[in-house]
Amino acid sequence: MHVFSPCSSSSAVAAAMLLLLSSPVLALPQQQPANGEITVDQLIQISPDSASCDGAKYPAECATAAQAVPFINDGFAKYGITSTAEKAAIISLMMSESGDFKSNFRHDVVGQGSKLFYLPLFSSVAARSKSNPFSNTARNMQMFKFNEEYANTFPELQCQVAGILSNAPESDPGAQTAILGLVLPNKFSFGTAMWFYTNKCSPDIRSGVQTGSQEGFENYLSICVGTTLTDRVKGLFPTAKKALGIA
Repeated sequence: MHVFSPCSSSSAVAAAMLLLLSSPVLALPQQQPANGEITVDQLIQISPDSASCDGAKYPAECATAAQAVPFINDGFAKYGITSTAEKAAIISLMMSESGDFKSNFRHDVVGQGSKLFYLPLFSSVAARSKSNPFSNTARNMQMFKFNEEYANTFPELQCQVAGILSNAPESDPGAQTAILGLVLPNKFSFGTAMWFYTNKCSPDIRSGVQTGSQEGFENYLSICVGTTLTDRVKGLFPTAKKALGIA
């Protein structure tokens, strides 16, 4: 008799694909925010559209501000992000890339996604990744290699990543999709932006963001993240700073 094991390669792929295709967005019980934590009202001040999932193209991927906020606060706490300016910058990026938390992965680029969201990271790389529309994810839309690296920071996901890659190379679209599926649940997805920021952005970039300057924010996006500076994302940062109580 075959016993299901999350560390067997076939089970890992099946479990990851099931998460990718069927996981609903679940909210944690609402709690009174602790000192310095982001509130639902602040997220809605930054973007009123985050109050609901009305108009979401992919409703199953959408998270409202109320659903998102506990995971966002967990991410800031886990990665030691206490600077209000840094929080404003990261939330601005997430809202821009995810369409106000209405998407969890890119539907046009292999393995890109997760509440960093629509992250158009390195467009030349993205242009070569059209064969799999599900590999970029995690509310910041980070690319597959970052999803793999991020997943391996969680002991409960490491054996599943290993199982997936024992059946196919990293370049395989199916493997990329399966690994994406591992980090789609909100408990992982919303932390990707914070993980990326603390692990991939240089001290100089972080120092610039901590000043709260527009220049520091735009350097974070263009140099560290490598994304396009749209008018919307540039405008979100001052709005986020105001909502979080800084000039």
